[in-house]
Amino acid sequence: MKNKVFIATISLFMGISLFSCILPEDETSSVSVKSYFLGEDSFTINGKIYTLRGQPLSGGNNITTRIYINPDWKITSLVNGNSFNIQVSKTSDDGIVLSEGLSTNHTMYDSFLKYFNHFSMSNDSPEGKIQIYSLAFWLDDDKELIESESSKPMMFDEHFSYVYVTEPVNITGSWKEKDSFGDTTYWSYDCNFSKAGWYKTSTFFNHAIGSNSAYPAYSSSSNIKLRTMDW
Repeated sequence: MKNKVFIATISLFMGISLFSCILPEDETSSVSVKSYFLGEDSFTINGKIYTLRGQPLSGGNNITTRIYINPDWKITSLVNGNSFNIQVSKTSDDGIVLSEGLSTNHTMYDSFLKYFNHFSMSNDSPEGKIQIYSLAFWLDDDKELIESESSKPMMFDEHFSYVYVTEPVNITGSWKEKDSFGDTTYWSYDCNFSKAGWYKTSTFFNHAIGSNSAYPAYSSSSNIKLRTMDW
């Protein structure tokens, strides 16, 4: 009798363990976005260029700073070895001025869709209609560059952007979101664009902004690392 009870007990625990392995666990993730003011009309961005694997990328190429989805506005600078120093201003090399001589369909609503949707702010709200210009970096051989500290494959848990905001707007707030699979995401926006000008935005996935001491330039445009997108 004792053997039968023992076997039944073991079978029960094995069944519970097996069942718990089959059932998926709810996953929790976080997204944190923070902005840092760089200057009203201009700022300097400097650093070094690497391959995605972390090898220094040297050569006599130029580096071209462009506005996202609009090739007309651009600033070109020389690359010294794998070092670069770019003087970014509202005016391009050809004299095109942001918010004056350049149209864009890129708005605050487009750039921060999750924030605006959560707070039920439409794309034609005053805040949503504010124009925002995002910078992109390219080499002469049409290689796009992204800012990244990590050279490990698929390690893009930190994303950085450089933007020009044409009007003051404050998009700050936090909330918890649960999807249809039961997974929870904690969203946090700390983006007070208190005046028109240039900003750096840092988006961190699954860890708090600033917790990575290995990359102190997360809030700065100095000594950054730009990497090619290809292997």
